[in-house]
Amino acid sequence: MNSAIVKNYVAISPDGSIIVKFNPGTDSTDPYILIKKVDTDDKMVDTDDKKITNIFDKNVLNVLNVLEWSLAVSDINGNYFFVAISYIIGEDVPPTTPSKSDKKPDKPVLIKAYFRKINDIFGPFIFFLLIILFIIPFICILPFVLYSLLYDRLFPPYNKRMFNNEVFEQFQLFLKPKKSENKGMIKIFRFDLSHLNSEKKDSESVSLSGITYPFNGVVGFLPSKNSTILVCMNYIRMQKFRINNKNKVSFEMIEKDSFLLPENLFNLFKELESSKDVERNWKYLLKSRYREFLMTDKGYNQQMQHIEIYNINTSQLVNVFYINREKTNEPEISIISNDSDLIGLNNEPGIFAISTDSDLFAYSYGDNNIITIYLMESGLEVVSKKFDCVLKIKFLEFIDENKKLFFIGEDTNGDMKFHIWLLTGCLDDLFIIEHNTSILSNYDYSLTKANGMVVFLDDKIKINILHNLIDNDSVKSMKSSSENLSNENFKTFKDLYLEIDDKSNPDLDDDETTVMNIACGLLVYSYNNRNDRKKIIDSKHVNEIIKFIKTFIKNHPDHWKLMEIQYPLMALLICARSISLIKFILFDKDSKAKNLHRPRSQYGSYPYHHESLKLSKLDNDLKLALSFCKDRDAVMLAYLLEYYSENSLSHIGWMINVTEILPELSKHKYANYVDLLYYKSCFGEMKYNFPNKRFKTVSFKQDLLEVYLPLTQLIPTNFVSLLTYSKYRKLRYDMLSDICMVPLPNFTTCPNEETDEEPEETGEFEKFWAVLKIFAKFLRKIFIPINPFRQNEQFSPFLQVEKNNSPFFYIPAMEAIINSRWNQTKTNWMIFLIKYFIFLVLYSYLTQMFLNNHENYSKTANIVMIVIFYYLGIDLSIVEFMRMKNNLTMLHIFDLCSTIFGITNLTLMFFVFDDEWIILLTSVTTLILWIEMLLWLRLFSGIAINIYIFGSILKIIIPFFAFMIVLTVGFGHSMFILFGYPSLVNLHPSVSTYTLNNGSENFTLTETEPDNPFDTPVDAILSAYYWNTLNFGNYDYWPLKLLAFLANIILVLVLLNMIIALMNDAFNKAKEDGRHGLSIFRSELIYDYEKLYSADSHKPLQTSKYICFRRDSNLMKEWLSKSEEIRKNKLYSWFNESLSSK
Repeated sequence: MNSAIVKNYVAISPDGSIIVKFNPGTDSTDPYILIKKVDTDDKMVDTDDKKITNIFDKNVLNVLNVLEWSLAVSDINGNYFFVAISYIIGEDVPPTTPSKSDKKPDKPVLIKAYFRKINDIFGPFIFFLLIILFIIPFICILPFVLYSLLYDRLFPPYNKRMFNNEVFEQFQLFLKPKKSENKGMIKIFRFDLSHLNSEKKDSESVSLSGITYPFNGVVGFLPSKNSTILVCMNYIRMQKFRINNKNKVSFEMIEKDSFLLPENLFNLFKELESSKDVERNWKYLLKSRYREFLMTDKGYNQQMQHIEIYNINTSQLVNVFYINREKTNEPEISIISNDSDLIGLNNEPGIFAISTDSDLFAYSYGDNNIITIYLMESGLEVVSKKFDCVLKIKFLEFIDENKKLFFIGEDTNGDMKFHIWLLTGCLDDLFIIEHNTSILSNYDYSLTKANGMVVFLDDKIKINILHNLIDNDSVKSMKSSSENLSNENFKTFKDLYLEIDDKSNPDLDDDETTVMNIACGLLVYSYNNRNDRKKIIDSKHVNEIIKFIKTFIKNHPDHWKLMEIQYPLMALLICARSISLIKFILFDKDSKAKNLHRPRSQYGSYPYHHESLKLSKLDNDLKLALSFCKDRDAVMLAYLLEYYSENSLSHIGWMINVTEILPELSKHKYANYVDLLYYKSCFGEMKYNFPNKRFKTVSFKQDLLEVYLPLTQLIPTNFVSLLTYSKYRKLRYDMLSDICMVPLPNFTTCPNEETDEEPEETGEFEKFWAVLKIFAKFLRKIFIPINPFRQNEQFSPFLQVEKNNSPFFYIPAMEAIINSRWNQTKTNWMIFLIKYFIFLVLYSYLTQMFLNNHENYSKTANIVMIVIFYYLGIDLSIVEFMRMKNNLTMLHIFDLCSTIFGITNLTLMFFVFDDEWIILLTSVTTLILWIEMLLWLRLFSGIAINIYIFGSILKIIIPFFAFMIVLTVGFGHSMFILFGYPSLVNLHPSVSTYTLNNGSENFTLTETEPDNPFDTPVDAILSAYYWNTLNFGNYDYWPLKLLAFLANIILVLVLLNMIIALMNDAFNKAKEDGRHGLSIFRSELIYDYEKLYSADSHKPLQTSKYICFRRDSNLMKEWLSKSEEIRKNKLYSWFNESLSSK
């Protein structure tokens, strides 16, 4: 332990209620913890300091070479809270003997305890549970494991051509960790809140109990109302622990989920060359996590930087944020990358903060004076501000309910100063807080934040809260917001505002945010009272208001952007039907500023909104514009759709609202908009621009788009996940330029399925009951698999979209979506296919048994087969009926009737089995069942495409068949008449005679007269169809020969060559239609699967927030040509044309 430099560490609980200071001590002083309880309402210290000593053995710490410490404190859970302290030691650590309190129990004792606990919970059911949970799954999984092991040998060209054959290095390090990972400890202390509130200040008044755990890493507690969750993160992985209170004396620490760090973050840590690297990486880990969020920043080149935010609770990627380091406009995405190119001066991460409602994300990269604010839900940049009063940004936090952004800046003299940026004001509302704290040079460990509170250690090493400085010290304004308002325009607007007689109007002041809100509100007021003579505002005054707003936006575009994320200004303009102003904001070409409007998923996301508008908190601008989509007001919806689709090529976050509104937009009255939207560039040419380049191939078939799912979640460290996530491979860099994204995030995920909250702690009985419920659910899925009671609102937007009579299936992005969901759907319907095949085999066997020997059905084996046959028949019939109910088509009717025919036919054979009609019925039913079997083989793309090619060709040549049938009937009818009266036309065939000599006498043989092939009208038509098989050589009647010659030319020569040529052209066209028919079939089965089987489409292993596909010009040529033609016209072109025509 270094006695020269003593670092004091400070930590705050996630809700800001507990503050802890930790002093590791020196050679002459003992380590201690200092605890304060805070009133979170007033942000004031609520109790005196509680100093607790004897937390570590000083003699042991003096021997250890402790490099770094990490401190964390939990929220209050019940009457207790927890403090976690972690440390890492250097390589030159001599072996030490752990104290008795820190000694781990023997492994045999632990194993016996685990078995005893399992036996107490499950008792006599343990044997059956072992069979169900281990033996049966092992038998089921074994073929897939063998297939995975032999995959590289079975298909070596495929793997080598498509992917880099590499295994996650982190998995190897996790299975065989370096020695440095075990050189550290975590110590957990539990404190009783009642003792903390006592008047005694010594450590004896505090109920203290602790656990030591052999795992080093940066520690932190997650905000959770139901449980206490500790997260420990080292250079390889992240481990979550649940801490449970067993009783008043002890508690337990249970390992929960464990995840590997994101790959780009791990690449920075995998080389540990010295203790300086350890200290650097430790600081990197400290800065990378905040609350339940993990941040990684990565640069592709000198211009572009990508930031990823992960949610630790859900292990999912929250969003990706872009920074263009040279340009101030929207970034141009680069696809070239280096895995080790992590940006940051001295390999330090950027400074970031997330608002308490997880709505805003503030970031400052490197050592500079620029702060960029983003929207968390979309990843879009709102505004980027350079602060000339500071040289470097060192710390960020949202305070005062996200109304302000607090940051610490270092000036040119190296002094640290507190600054507050008022986000609810204008862009230039910046304030400096005077203070005399010099210890902020050690801000890495003496400064912390949580829940909008900033805590630091002052010069006297005492805990201080930022709000105390704000309340007590003077605040100096750097710039007044009123200076941004044009005096002339503002005076005109103020005079107009005073003329309006409305008591509900707020007072007008010089604050520009209030002024712009009032100006937009006046436009709504004017529209709502357009028919009220007393309250009507003159059109001239309305134009003045619009001019005032436009002038402000032109002069201060960034101020407008900042206001728009605080107030629903676009909603006000939509309600005011201010079409010209909306178009100006979205598409003004003369303005230097671009992208003045940002989509928000819900009006409830705005901190402030106009209650007078009565906007639903679940609505957004697109939904509001859709509700006004009538006559000329429909152009507002066109403006927004055009604006979002144009900008989406730079970031997929622009389309978050389009995903939600697309089902409603696809209905008939809005079909024109959605059909044109499908041919926008983003639906086939949006380049993949995420930093992670690992993909899982979900569709790789000839003549189909290749579909990939990017890796967008933290990887669990269990063995099953190792097998699952090993399928994520890196594509070659020459392929990455062809990888495109589906522009609709969360298009295949069900709404409101994910939750960030940890489940409540449960007792032993509840755990056993939960296991029983899982087992019951498993049995229900086997015997009663369908669940037809889900509502449409519970489905993903993809399933809710109307797809009939639309170009939906011709769009590359939609084909990719269908193919991405197909593997899971196919697995389910393969079970259905197996059931149907067993049903068909049993039908064939049982019908033959009844027809051959009626008495055999009474045998036990046959009775069992009959029972299975009827069970499968009823099961198949129910599923087919529900499918037909969802979508009534001829094929669904045929599917249901085929199964019913099979059941009915076998049932009738119990009573009648030797009549002619039962034989005929059985023959026809067998043919129908085999046709149904063929239709279900459409689960395989090759067979499906051929079936659809056959159907498409049949549709094309049906008119030709009609033409040919008419000719055939005509020739047949004429021949029937000609051969019907042979005596009148002397149409008698010549009969040949033959003489046979056997050596003694001659025999005369006369050939029999040939049958009349045109004896009946039906025979005449059939004979005409088979004309090339007829022989008229025995007839010596020239009109017949002339007619036969003409028929031979027309029916045989001409029609045969016509059908060959027609079939050739029809096949080429039908091949393309076959792909679309396959997409339609798959889409129907996906819908039925989600509807009937309650598919777990919200699980990360089953679906993905983002879907990618490889751009193939040959497969997309039809869409590309039509898109090139349509994209020249805007969605709102009809409005411009209508105006010009007046």
